Amino acid sequence: MRLFPQPLLDALVETPERTAFELGRRRVSYNETLTMVRRMTTGLRHVGLGPDRAVAMVVSLTPEAFAAQLAAYTLGAVVVGVRPGWTASQLSEVLGRVEAVVVDDATA
Repeated sequence: MRLFPQPLLDALVETPERTAFELGRRRVSYNETLTMVRRMTTGLRHVGLGPDRAVAMVVSLTPEAFAAQLAAYTLGAVVVGVRPGWTASQLSEVLGRVEAVVVDDATA
């Protein structure tokens, strides 16, 4: 049995020309998504993420955010999604327990 995220990564490799995301006029292929995942995996590994390390994702709904989350899962990291509207107390509680935080332009 193949565990997540391997089946998804395999699908990205097997049909690279397919469209993974459509945002308005922007189309992102499986290959482009896989390239982002690989680049982000390298970056997250470089900052020390790996198995059982936690990362908070403060991101919007974009292909890049999807790739960042998939990259973290690929490394075996624990991914914590931070919802918009959390109080300062809630953010402090969560962010005090993670090793890294990923933030994108839309949520910065």
